[in-house]
Amino acid sequence: MKDSKIADNNIAEEVVKTDVESGLADKLIKNSEELQEKNTDNIQEKKKKRGNLMEIRDIIFLSVLSAAIFISGIPMMFVKNVPVFGVIQMTLAVQFALLLTVGLLKVRKPGAVMFVSVIVGLLHVPMFPPMGVVMIICGGITEGLTMAIFRGYKKDIASIFAGSLWLPLSLPQLFIFYTYMYGGSLLAKRGKGMSGIEVNRFAIENPAVAVALTVAVILLSILGAVYGWIISRELRKAGVFKK
Repeated sequence: MKDSKIADNNIAEEVVKTDVESGLADKLIKNSEELQEKNTDNIQEKKKKRGNLMEIRDIIFLSVLSAAIFISGIPMMFVKNVPVFGVIQMTLAVQFALLLTVGLLKVRKPGAVMFVSVIVGLLHVPMFPPMGVVMIICGGITEGLTMAIFRGYKKDIASIFAGSLWLPLSLPQLFIFYTYMYGGSLLAKRGKGMSGIEVNRFAIENPAVAVALTVAVILLSILGAVYGWIISRELRKAGVFKK
């Protein structure tokens, strides 16, 4: 009888011991799985953060693109002395919007518009310093609105929106500049900026024409952005761009 009781007690102890060990093993497995999930989440978060930062190849691409945008503005030289508000932007709208949209569809990262705007603005400084400042401001506003509305450039429509908006934003800024700088006494007394005064006068005396040209610039920018999207889509199909 005693031997039987001792055997039963031993069996009971072994069962309890097995249950405890099993429980510990389950807890260890659970903790291990939780740690793996946390590590996976941390890795994904790091990749996401890195994905939003521009790499060297992105900077090189956008720098070349900025130079191309600046060079594409050569037609402006043929109309720079035409005292018609918006005529210069009309010669730039299509190619500026097209190239910027292609660039944004390639480098879908925050800061891309601002980077291009700063480079293009600096390239304009030797020719026409105010235009350099205007382009940088255009970049800041475009970047801010795109990030606020679309939360980035993951969607194609965000790049089309930014490409369409970028250059037209220069029109109200230049009108203000013509009014308070070219239209003021400082540059006029020095015999500078007469074309700016004439452009400003044209816009005031012919508001309907100025508005029509402004609308034309907006439409041409949208057209250029859409063409840029089509070109980017074909490049993506060919494997040149990765979505």
